[in-house]
Amino acid sequence: MKRLYRHTAFFFAIIVSVLLGYLLGFYSHGRIANRLVQHNHFELSKSILLSDSVCDFLTGNNVKVQDTLALKEHNLLVFWSPTCSYSKEFFLHKLNENVVGIYCIPITDDIDYLKYYIEKQNIRYPQLMLRGSYEVESVSASSIVATPTFVVVDNKGKTLAQYVGTKEIDKMITLLYQGI
Repeated sequence: MKRLYRHTAFFFAIIVSVLLGYLLGFYSHGRIANRLVQHNHFELSKSILLSDSVCDFLTGNNVKVQDTLALKEHNLLVFWSPTCSYSKEFFLHKLNENVVGIYCIPITDDIDYLKYYIEKQNIRYPQLMLRGSYEVESVSASSIVATPTFVVVDNKGKTLAQYVGTKEIDKMITLLYQGI
């Protein structure tokens, strides 16, 4: 009888431990999942995008970002990666380039895969990169911590809005076309 009681108590302790672990995990998971990564506001004036070494990866031509931004009232900078499935969702949307200036900044070290992906997906938006000594390289921006990151800037380069991920892409597109 004593042995049965000991086994029952042990079994009960295991059940209680599992239930408590599950409840604690469920409770803390919600708090962890809702915790957002802290994103710093992107400032174009502090980025290397305004340097003379920026080029369009598709054409190889140098780009004066400040001059091209002045052509449109609202411009969209898209920091993306060809290996990020969320980034790929952006290119499914057809945006009117006559209304909004669209400039993509690919974040990748694999230039061959970037070229392959752009050709395969028929992407025609300018892809801004740095012209290095021998080849092009990704633009780095310390405030961009996830892809895709969408930064809406005005014709003077002032950041008007910043979105991370694709959940708010429709809201962002609406703001771009209706004005901010």
